Amino acid sequence: MTNLNQGHARLTWWLLLESARRAAKGEISEEDRIIELYSPWMRDVPIDASMWSQEALAVALKCTPNEVESLSDVLKLMRKNLKFRINVCIRDTIRRSIPHANDRRNLQEARMMQRLKLADINTLKANRDHSKMLATPIGAITGSMNFTYAGMRINRENTHIYFRSQDQQGYQIVSDNVHRNILGAIPFFENQILDLEETQRRFPVIEQVLGEQT
Repeated sequence: MTNLNQGHARLTWWLLLESARRAAKGEISEEDRIIELYSPWMRDVPIDASMWSQEALAVALKCTPNEVESLSDVLKLMRKNLKFRINVCIRDTIRRSIPHANDRRNLQEARMMQRLKLADINTLKANRDHSKMLATPIGAITGSMNFTYAGMRINRENTHIYFRSQDQQGYQIVSDNVHRNILGAIPFFENQILDLEETQRRFPVIEQVLGEQT
């Protein structure tokens, strides 16, 4: 196990992209091509922190250079070109159902999840704890880091990284934990009573509207 409070963004990207690179070379079996990501909050973070060149990304993801800009691009290409099975789960909260004034974060999240869903990626939500975990075929991460710009690049988060080749037991524990968190989750867009963008347009300050009705 490696414990970090800085540099975790680059290692997170490495786990994803190195998994892709090895799969592209046939070093990871189709059965093992599974990515499971659980984070209460998530953003479509840019790829630049990976420190991989566009040429290296193109080789790893079997795409053309300059086709990759963000997390959703990476996951979509891993699904499309490398046949990874991918589960992405965020925490279900009332703020994600009832829009609040100037709450652009929920809208950004919903748009990212929509892009992933259209790419045949399993998008989920679960009313669980604040765990943050990523499991890939070559390693796993757990700790306090949300998969957001601040979580990966600004905050000094406490992150534990388990490399499968060095700590099989620790890796398996994290992999099992993230899978258990995802089990029982519901599709992200299931039972969505409110259309987020339409409701924000009609009711820019939902608290004020609710207050007037009471």
